[in-house]
Amino acid sequence: MKMEIIEEQLNGLDGGVLEIGYNEKAKAHLLSLHPEKNGDTVSMWVDSDLKNKMMDALTLQKLDENDVFLLQQLKKLVQRCEGDLIVALGYAKEDVPFSMEWMETKNKNLILQKLATWALEQEETE
Repeated sequence: MKMEIIEEQLNGLDGGVLEIGYNEKAKAHLLSLHPEKNGDTVSMWVDSDLKNKMMDALTLQKLDENDVFLLQQLKKLVQRCEGDLIVALGYAKEDVPFSMEWMETKNKNLILQKLATWALEQEETE
């Protein structure tokens, strides 16, 4: 997974790309920060908790109460659909109350990003 980092997130640095990998043997994530202009790539191994905290800290857009509710509902559906995100999203779209809330949110991309990250972590722990 790659995440674009803008200047404001790096305290006035040039910005860059945060690349996140996972090593199953080590059961750890490799975070590599590639500066946009000058400088060397910085990498470190972290566990899932620290990776999630860093991702949350670098995400400028935050989920509000309704967005968190939508994310929780999607997580439940993914579990019922045995980890199949596409099927879960199809079921969610058919649910009228969910669909109405979904249409109102401005954070669809962030919700889906968090859902996909969560689903990958569930897969890794199985």
